[in-house]
Amino acid sequence: MKEHRLYGGIDWARLAAAFLIVAIHTAPLSSWGELGDALVTYTLGRVAVPFFLMTTGYFVLGRDREGRFYRKTLLLYLLATLLYLPLNVYAGNLPRTLGGAVQAVVLDGTFYHLWYLPAAVLGLFLASGWQGWWSRRAAIGISLVLYGLGVLGDSWFYLACRFPPLAALYSQLFRFMRYTRNGIFLAPIFLLLGAWMAGRPRRSKGLLWAGLLVSLALLTGEGYLTYSQLWQRHSSMYFSLLPVMVCLFALLRQWEVPAPAVLRPMSQWIYILHPLAIVGVRGAAKLLHLTPLLVGNSLVHYLAVCAVSAAAAWAVAMLTVRRSAGKPSPS
Repeated sequence: MKEHRLYGGIDWARLAAAFLIVAIHTAPLSSWGELGDALVTYTLGRVAVPFFLMTTGYFVLGRDREGRFYRKTLLLYLLATLLYLPLNVYAGNLPRTLGGAVQAVVLDGTFYHLWYLPAAVLGLFLASGWQGWWSRRAAIGISLVLYGLGVLGDSWFYLACRFPPLAALYSQLFRFMRYTRNGIFLAPIFLLLGAWMAGRPRRSKGLLWAGLLVSLALLTGEGYLTYSQLWQRHSSMYFSLLPVMVCLFALLRQWEVPAPAVLRPMSQWIYILHPLAIVGVRGAAKLLHLTPLLVGNSLVHYLAVCAVSAAAAWAVAMLTVRRSAGKPSPS
């Protein structure tokens, strides 16, 4: 199987980020209390989504690849929506109004993990438009303001709402969206940072490691502060994620290691399929009378879901890679 070296570090990081997303939806440390998941899974683990967005910005934004990205992502979103439609029907989670359906499709996602796909599309549309209408600097400035408002409506929410103007703002916003982690407030800044880094010279690894360690400490502190003070409405967005992601992505793009071509689609399919794996593991545990082990132990549950997700994703990804390899080269 063909291996890539230039972006091998980014490809391996995609796989790690996919497993972090599984962790976010399974709380692997919850058997030992809430604090471990609060600091590790729901604070440090939040690098996963910004990493995927920066990767899209790095390879797509400003490179005349936006149209292909829109088509591919919207098709994937449609297929994933249909895949999870039976679960939505079974759980009674279908929108009851046209406005609710629009909100679900455009902002909140048609299943609890699928919000990322419309966020990436909407975020890319906004970032590309701002960058084209004005400049990248102006686009980054706008997206930073929106990200700040998003953070205040997320992990800092109950502190922000002590100020009446902000309380009024979020009262209106949350009539139209469940969270601020969407294509308006979260996605644009990381897409633009990814595109910005594509044109930057490589920095000293020592300096980047120092910056990463300091920013990770700040992120951990921010996560603990907002969690311990009960300020969090959600825990997807932190101010410290910005410097963490700049340093982390800069290091990963310098990590030139072999990476099999199957990694890219595999990480995508782990993200798409892992809720089905959660259902499957729970069902199998009940059938085999292993619920205390496979579900009751949160770490074992997480590892089991990862294993099932990875196996299913590898099978689908191999079909994708072989199909691509079998296509004739353009003449």
